[in-house]
Amino acid sequence: MKKILSKIFVKTFLPVVSAVVLFAGIAYAVWTEPTAAPPNNNVEAPINVGPTTQTKEGGDICVNVGGNTKCLSNLAEAGPPIVLAAESWQGWTGDNACASVGKTC
Repeated sequence: MKKILSKIFVKTFLPVVSAVVLFAGIAYAVWTEPTAAPPNNNVEAPINVGPTTQTKEGGDICVNVGGNTKCLSNLAEAGPPIVLAAESWQGWTGDNACASVGKTC
Protein backbone atom coordinates (compact mmCIF):
# COMPACT_ATOMS: atom_id res chain seq x y z
CA MET A 1 0.00 0.00 0.00
CA LYS A 2 2.83 2.40 0.81
CA LYS A 3 4.45 1.77 -2.59
CA ILE A 4 1.21 2.56 -4.40
CA LEU A 5 0.75 5.82 -2.46
CA SER A 6 4.37 6.72 -3.10
CA LYS A 7 3.93 6.18 -6.86
CA ILE A 8 0.74 8.27 -6.88
CA PHE A 9 2.50 11.07 -5.02
CA VAL A 10 5.50 11.04 -7.36
CA LYS A 11 3.35 10.93 -10.52
CA THR A 12 0.67 13.47 -9.61
CA PHE A 13 1.26 15.69 -6.61
CA LEU A 14 5.00 16.22 -6.98
CA PRO A 15 4.81 17.62 -10.55
CA VAL A 16 1.91 19.91 -9.63
CA VAL A 17 3.65 21.25 -6.53
CA SER A 18 6.89 21.67 -8.47
CA ALA A 19 5.11 23.63 -11.21
CA VAL A 20 3.44 25.94 -8.68
CA VAL A 21 6.73 26.59 -6.88
CA LEU A 22 8.52 27.21 -10.19
CA PHE A 23 5.79 29.60 -11.38
CA ALA A 24 5.81 31.53 -8.10
CA GLY A 25 9.61 31.78 -8.20
CA ILE A 26 9.67 33.10 -11.75
CA ALA A 27 6.88 35.60 -11.01
CA TYR A 28 8.76 36.84 -7.95
CA ALA A 29 12.04 37.11 -9.89
CA VAL A 30 10.67 39.19 -12.78
CA TRP A 31 8.47 41.56 -10.74
CA THR A 32 9.53 45.19 -10.85
CA GLU A 33 7.77 47.86 -8.86
CA PRO A 34 6.48 50.98 -10.61
CA THR A 35 8.83 53.95 -10.40
CA ALA A 36 6.08 56.14 -8.93
CA ALA A 37 2.42 56.04 -8.03
CA PRO A 38 0.15 56.63 -11.05
CA PRO A 39 0.09 58.89 -12.95
CA ASN A 40 3.55 60.28 -12.00
CA ASN A 41 6.31 58.92 -14.29
CA ASN A 42 3.91 56.24 -15.36
CA VAL A 43 0.81 56.55 -17.51
CA GLU A 44 -1.15 59.65 -18.41
CA ALA A 45 -3.95 60.69 -16.07
CA PRO A 46 -7.42 59.53 -17.12
CA ILE A 47 -8.90 61.55 -19.97
CA ASN A 48 -11.44 63.23 -17.67
CA VAL A 49 -8.82 64.67 -15.28
CA GLY A 50 -5.38 66.19 -15.53
CA PRO A 51 -3.88 69.14 -17.40
CA THR A 52 -2.58 67.17 -20.42
CA THR A 53 -4.53 67.39 -23.69
CA GLN A 54 -5.53 63.89 -24.77
CA THR A 55 -7.26 62.75 -27.94
CA LYS A 56 -9.15 59.70 -29.13
CA GLU A 57 -9.15 58.27 -32.63
CA GLY A 58 -12.35 56.92 -34.11
CA GLY A 59 -16.02 57.74 -33.74
CA ASP A 60 -18.14 58.82 -30.84
CA ILE A 61 -18.12 57.05 -27.49
CA CYS A 62 -21.62 56.54 -26.12
CA VAL A 63 -22.63 54.79 -22.93
CA ASN A 64 -26.00 54.17 -21.33
CA VAL A 65 -26.01 53.74 -17.56
CA GLY A 66 -29.38 53.32 -15.92
CA GLY A 67 -31.24 54.90 -18.83
CA ASN A 68 -28.96 57.96 -18.89
CA THR A 69 -27.11 58.08 -22.24
CA LYS A 70 -23.95 60.18 -22.58
CA CYS A 71 -21.80 60.62 -25.70
CA LEU A 72 -18.34 62.06 -26.25
CA SER A 73 -17.64 63.28 -29.79
CA ASN A 74 -14.20 63.54 -31.42
CA LEU A 75 -14.58 65.66 -34.55
CA ALA A 76 -11.25 67.08 -35.68
CA GLU A 77 -12.52 70.39 -36.99
CA ALA A 78 -15.08 70.82 -34.21
CA GLY A 79 -12.50 71.69 -31.57
CA PRO A 80 -12.61 70.07 -28.18
CA PRO A 81 -14.90 67.07 -27.62
CA ILE A 82 -18.56 67.82 -27.05
CA VAL A 83 -20.49 65.94 -24.38
CA LEU A 84 -24.01 64.95 -25.32
CA ALA A 85 -26.77 64.04 -22.89
CA ALA A 86 -29.86 62.15 -23.97
CA GLU A 87 -32.18 64.68 -22.34
CA SER A 88 -30.70 67.78 -24.01
CA TRP A 89 -27.76 67.41 -26.38
CA GLN A 90 -25.54 70.10 -27.77
CA GLY A 91 -25.15 69.80 -31.52
CA TRP A 92 -22.62 71.23 -33.94
CA THR A 93 -22.59 72.08 -37.61
CA GLY A 94 -20.31 71.24 -40.49
CA ASP A 95 -19.71 68.54 -43.09
CA ASN A 96 -18.88 65.92 -40.47
CA ALA A 97 -21.72 66.80 -38.07
CA CYS A 98 -23.37 63.86 -36.43
CA ALA A 99 -26.41 64.23 -34.20
CA SER A 100 -26.76 60.72 -32.89
CA VAL A 101 -27.40 60.00 -29.24
CA GLY A 102 -26.48 56.53 -28.06
CA LYS A 103 -24.91 55.54 -31.37
CA THR A 104 -21.49 55.65 -33.04
CA CYS A 105 -21.18 58.15 -35.89
